[in-house]
Amino acid sequence: MAKSKEEKPLSKEQEEIFQKLSNNLSLVEKDKDLAYRERNKLVALLTKFFPSFLVKEADNYLNFYNIHWIVYLETPKGQLSWHIPDLDLFLFEGVRRMETYIWDGHTTEEKYQRLLQLEKKDII
Repeated sequence: MAKSKEEKPLSKEQEEIFQKLSNNLSLVEKDKDLAYRERNKLVALLTKFFPSFLVKEADNYLNFYNIHWIVYLETPKGQLSWHIPDLDLFLFEGVRRMETYIWDGHTTEEKYQRLLQLEKKDII
């Protein structure tokens, strides 16, 4: 870790605390990744029931998180979309890839409202 001229070296106790926090952060990251993988499996299942399209992420703001794709689903209740990391792209092998796709502007809240409004008769 680079230190400025004004920084003092960490004490042994501070180093131990730093290491524990780093280890805990690593565990939190793994838990987060597992939760997203579970969500992405469910989204992949939904793509089998509704017209769906994968688009390469145009904006780079999510590349820090290795999220490079957006999956769009068109349902009778409206469009749904999720960001998908490269690591989970294999779950969406049967989904048609497009150069671009028009997002309808839905918010996360609207997306999940639409999802909860779906009924058995809406599934193709």
